[in-house]
Amino acid sequence: MKALTVRQPWAWLIVVGLKAVENRNWSCYYRGQLLIHAAKGCTFDEWCQAWDWIDDRFPHIRRIYPTPTYTSIPRGGIVGQVDMIGCVDDADNVDKHYFCAWAEPGQYHHLYANSLPLPFRACKGALGLWECHP
Repeated sequence: MKALTVRQPWAWLIVVGLKAVENRNWSCYYRGQLLIHAAKGCTFDEWCQAWDWIDDRFPHIRRIYPTPTYTSIPRGGIVGQVDMIGCVDDADNVDKHYFCAWAEPGQYHHLYANSLPLPFRACKGALGLWECHP
């Protein structure tokens, strides 16, 4: 099955269904089920910067959802799956509200649906879409 490595806390946000867009500098024609792999690397400064960004745009997330801590969030393995339903860029004529504040200008926006957290399974990640073997 195809997989994509994403740094935390972004991987967690994707698999719990709070983030339906992943920004990349490459387009993707793949559609279908996609495993989300949480990257092993994440410094405490990166963690804090990510949550500052999230809190600025989506202040309700940490008030409504029990969010993991820096030390408790799983890293270095598969954490869930999604359906990859599309890939658009800023020039595409699409409903911008769908990905609103998650989308970074100048990027390709990989669009997800049907997120599902899975039991953590340690494995190495890779760049781009990669084949994850059970």
